[in-house]
Amino acid sequence: MSSTKRIGFVGGRDDETTKRYQAGYTAGARAVDAAMKVDVAYLPAGGGALDPEQAKAMALTQLAAGSDLVFGAPRELGPPLAAAALERGGGARAIGVDVDAAEAAEPAVRSVVLTSMVKRFDVAMTEVLKRFVEGRLAPGQLRFGLARDGVELSVAGGLLSVEAVARVDELRQQILSGQVQVPTAP
Repeated sequence: MSSTKRIGFVGGRDDETTKRYQAGYTAGARAVDAAMKVDVAYLPAGGGALDPEQAKAMALTQLAAGSDLVFGAPRELGPPLAAAALERGGGARAIGVDVDAAEAAEPAVRSVVLTSMVKRFDVAMTEVLKRFVEGRLAPGQLRFGLARDGVELSVAGGLLSVEAVARVDELRQQILSGQVQVPTAP
């Protein structure tokens, strides 16, 4: 989806969870094009609320350097990254995370949201409630990934080609079969 073969990642926190997002994003991009360059930036540690203006500035820097697609984690970075893509123009796009950014974004920026990796909270809650009703709910974590339909690719924005969606589905099947291992660290 990148015509420049250069994309950007902005991390809100330099922690294990965000590093997993970075690793998966990078691996996915390089599975499509091994020559893909990924520019990475992290907001400075501060322990408080994430600074949306700083995230937007980092995304604009990446876009000005040649990236044409930006992705960030956590979800709070979605709106400033989409705003950066809109401001940059020229076909720049953003990817959302956790929720469908094409549906959740302000109308002015929806046109630049390429896709989102959506956490299926409904799937998780259905399983939790089912276990509760059946008397099987126990303390601990339940993990919902690809195999349990806990995440999905959004096509709500209408910007992904049929070929791109097919390629993502092909990679999804390779991950589920164990043919492809998604890295958890950059």
